[in-house]
Amino acid sequence: MILVLEKEFERLENQRKDILNEVRGLTNVQQTWRPAPDAWCLLEVFVHLMTAERNGLTYMNKKVEGIDDIEKGGITSNLRLALLNSFLRLPVKYEAPAAAQFQPRDYYEFKEIEAEWDELRAEWQAFLDEFDKESAEKLLFKHPMMGRFNLHQTLRFMYEHVDHHRAQIKRIQDNPDFPKS
Repeated sequence: MILVLEKEFERLENQRKDILNEVRGLTNVQQTWRPAPDAWCLLEVFVHLMTAERNGLTYMNKKVEGIDDIEKGGITSNLRLALLNSFLRLPVKYEAPAAAQFQPRDYYEFKEIEAEWDELRAEWQAFLDEFDKESAEKLLFKHPMMGRFNLHQTLRFMYEHVDHHRAQIKRIQDNPDFPKS
């Protein structure tokens, strides 16, 4: 993997491990508690993040087939990324784009979700390992609202996306009605 992607991916992986560790010691009742009937539980936040990552990877795997015809990222994609990441830092709740919606499960188990995310991140790593500096600059990823990004920008977006939901995880746990073990 080229160095710039390796560093971004490592930072993203460390972040993922941190949020998993924040929830790991909680009971299943706490992990699946909802602050409101239409709100996500802690484990559904993880499922949403995985869904977004899975769909992005699936899209890019298709786009890479015609990589020679794809333009490189530049000032415009950097500006769009800065705007997107600024929105993600605001303490505002956004409706998840259709591409990041998921089918609720009947039951959530932390270990299963962690294993799924481990497998998904291994797929990401294998995907990123295939790129040289030139092809990594191509606009392969498409955010549903903010357009296309290169791989470095995509990993930076993913980091901000997880951070955005990290605040949601904290709000859930800080809720006065959150189960006390």
